[in-house]
Amino acid sequence: MSIVAVRSVVSRCITKFLPKESVLHIKLIPKTYRRKLKQITVYLITAARSEITSRQETSRKEYKCRFFHNLSIKRCCNLHTNVNGTLNKTFGKYLLLTNTVSSGLLMAAGDLIQQEIDKRRTSASKRFDWKRTGRMFVIGLAQGPPQHIFYKFLDRSFPGRDLKSISRKILLDQLIASPVCICIFFFGMGLTG
Repeated sequence: MSIVAVRSVVSRCITKFLPKESVLHIKLIPKTYRRKLKQITVYLITAARSEITSRQETSRKEYKCRFFHNLSIKRCCNLHTNVNGTLNKTFGKYLLLTNTVSSGLLMAAGDLIQQEIDKRRTSASKRFDWKRTGRMFVIGLAQGPPQHIFYKFLDRSFPGRDLKSISRKILLDQLIASPVCICIFFFGMGLTG
């Protein structure tokens, strides 16, 4: 809202709420009305000015964001296309391999984090037990394919996201997949431990 618009709103208010003869001769308006009108006009003009400046600042920020966004897209377009294509291929065509390797890496990362927590709780001289981390990685690799196959089976058998199908998936996961994963874990840790 511009200042001209504010003034026109004020003049409309004056014509609507005050007698016509008062509008024609501003000096005929009583002092109390003049003070109120002056306060209202000042308030509306300052509100309009602050709104205009906030709009200008917002438009400047949006322009900067658009400028840097376009700049980064132009510079990184080829890199983005290559990375996006690689990710689509990895998570689409080679999903079993991706799930298997990520399962092993997550198990190894979890073991490293646990060893760091244990080290901070007690004053241990050896920083990491790399054999233990390697066993965890191998166990994760062993758990990856059965989990991949089982969860694909669950998605095919119980499609949908309603409460009934989700409850069935959780129940079967806890009754079938959890015992298998626990057995693989204890077998793998006890094998060379």
